[in-house]
Amino acid sequence: PDEIVQSMREVSSGIVSINHKNIFAKPTNIRETLELMKNHPRYYLRQGGTGTYKKFMQVEYEALIDISGVAELKTTSIKEHYLVIGSGVTFTSLLKFLSNICAEELSAASVLVELQSVVSSLASPQVRNIASLGGSLLWGHPASDLVPLLLAAEAELIIRNTEGEDSQRTLEAVTRSGLKRGELLVSVRVPLSGRKVKFY
Repeated sequence: PDEIVQSMREVSSGIVSINHKNIFAKPTNIRETLELMKNHPRYYLRQGGTGTYKKFMQVEYEALIDISGVAELKTTSIKEHYLVIGSGVTFTSLLKFLSNICAEELSAASVLVELQSVVSSLASPQVRNIASLGGSLLWGHPASDLVPLLLAAEAELIIRNTEGEDSQRTLEAVTRSGLKRGELLVSVRVPLSGRKVKFY
C-alpha cells in the first residue's frame, strides 16, 4: 500500500524494493532502525545472513530490515575494564581489533586471548568477513563455541527498545528467552577482570 511505502520513506531512504507483501529497508543508524521496528511490528531483522537463510525462508514479515549498514553497531572498544563489541561487528573486524592489543594487555585479561583463539577458528574467512557477533548470539543454533565462552566470561548484553530505552541483560537470559519484539541488541560487554577464563 502507498501509505506503507510513504511511511518507510519518511523513516529511511534505504528502501530498495517492494512487492505486494514485503518491504525491504536498509537503515543507516540506530534511530532509523528503531523507528522502522516501531512502525512495522511484523519486521524481520537481518545482519550478515550467513546462518539464517532457512529461517528467513519460513518467516512471515511485513518489513525486512537489513541492519548491516548501521555504523553505530560496528564499533569495538575497551572502556572501564570492559571490552565493548557492537552487535554488528564482524568476526574479521573483531580479530583485527584483538590483534592490535598489546601483549601486556592480552596477558592481563585471559578472556581476550581465549576470544581471539575461538573467533579465529570459527567457520571460514569468507563467513567471518560478513557474520556478526549479534547474529551469532541470537540465531539460536546449539553448536556455538562463542556462546559458552561469553557465558563463562559473564558477558552482558546492552539492549535498546523502540522507545529509546537501554537495558542490560545477561547472555544466559537472552539465550534462554531471546529478545522481545521491539528490542535491538546494541552491544556486548565483556568484563576484563583478573579472573582467569579458559576455554577447551
